[in-house]
Amino acid sequence: DQQVPLCRICYGGVEGGRLISPCLCSGSVRFVHLECLNAWRMASSNPRSFYECDQCHYRYSFKRALYAQILRSALVLHMLMFVAFTTTVILCSYIALFLDKAFGGSMQDVISESFLEQFANQTSSKADELKEQFVMMNSVSWFGISPVHLTTGLMLVGITGFISMGITWFPFFGRHANQGVEGPFIMLLIVLAGSVRVLFSIYGFFKTQSAVLLQSAESMILEVGAEPPR
Repeated sequence: DQQVPLCRICYGGVEGGRLISPCLCSGSVRFVHLECLNAWRMASSNPRSFYECDQCHYRYSFKRALYAQILRSALVLHMLMFVAFTTTVILCSYIALFLDKAFGGSMQDVISESFLEQFANQTSSKADELKEQFVMMNSVSWFGISPVHLTTGLMLVGITGFISMGITWFPFFGRHANQGVEGPFIMLLIVLAGSVRVLFSIYGFFKTQSAVLLQSAESMILEVGAEPPR
């Protein structure tokens, strides 16, 4: 008959939590609850109990602490969020570049002639001057992506995020689209709101996944021996 596994500290079974084997001890002192072990490490009068077993003197693995610190780090989560968001924008920029080439490379002309003219009517600059500056700016490219394609990629991400909010009213289309700067201004607000929506969604995804990985790490990293029989 197999011996019923018990925690060597609280003498509780699996109903009190998962039992692990954190050292080389065997027999009745083989298994322990992770919570009980951590409490003992903090409360023991023997300073060595914090990093090694009192019976077999095996030194515990502290990789869990490093993994937990990384997974709990807000800085790491924010870095992952911005990397994922930037990657998404770049991918959408390449999609815009592909579509631009497929339709004869007219995206720059469309934006220059229609989009910039709406701003020229409200500023001291002329449409031709704005267009010339716009063309000069787009003479620079990064891996084939020009600023106009990068901007289009950001707009695709922002509009997609805006649509995911359940809002389908786009006032920059239709009869109000060409009235002053109203259309471009509303477009800017929509792109910003949608981009924030996408950022929060990405952050929530990574936060959820890090919590799952953290729970798994806390129950497995200190494991040395085999799991107790179920």
